Amino acid sequence: MAAKASCRSHIRWMNCQPQSPTYCWQMDAKLPGCVLFDLDGTLAHTLPDIAEAVRQTVCRQRPPPDDTVATWIGHGVQRLVERALAGKIDAPEDPPGLEAALDAFGTFYAAHACEQSAPFPGALTLLRQLRDSGRKTGCVTNKGRYFTIPMLEAFELATLLDVVVCGDDLPQRKPDPAPLFHALDLLGEKDSVYIGDSRADFDAAANAKIPFIGVSFGYDHAAPLSQIPGIHLLDSFADLARLL
Repeated sequence: MAAKASCRSHIRWMNCQPQSPTYCWQMDAKLPGCVLFDLDGTLAHTLPDIAEAVRQTVCRQRPPPDDTVATWIGHGVQRLVERALAGKIDAPEDPPGLEAALDAFGTFYAAHACEQSAPFPGALTLLRQLRDSGRKTGCVTNKGRYFTIPMLEAFELATLLDVVVCGDDLPQRKPDPAPLFHALDLLGEKDSVYIGDSRADFDAAANAKIPFIGVSFGYDHAAPLSQIPGIHLLDSFADLARLL
């Protein structure tokens, strides 16, 4: 199934600015021996099934469009459901009815997570190229393991990843750097680059002092990565092949 997302074929970047908190990856340099990826909005186009699960469970009375749900993604399923209950991104934590809403969303989403979702164009090819070049690969996501592993297997991504760190593997989640550190520890690596689509991904990499590359086709519309000085944004995974 082809993902319904547009990926143009060039790299866009701005010059690194001294005041920028990002660790800018030099796009004329070869990729390091370890490349880590986010999942939702980076390796895979998962928004359609997430949005449908929200509409069928939490927001049946006021179903939001996909673009609205996209602004709620990136900080794990609980934060997604809290935002869906409130209908806004700055939702209060632990609202009344949260547990029931989480149960309903989780049950529906687990059964329908891969119906309209798919890897982004070029994701499988890039992972194969990275593995063939001798590099290690990993996925670091805030998505729970219960949802993540079946999805990676269904998309044929699981065998192309050396490690997967999920949102419920540790007490901390992105933007805390702990999940990235954990992935590197499991891989026995020190040098890496992290590729993601959201401000949470960027902040996690900055907190871990790991170079970051953004993708322009993800979901963090509420805080676009393009607003960060010095950030590199990929419009296509094919653009990374020349850095192997």
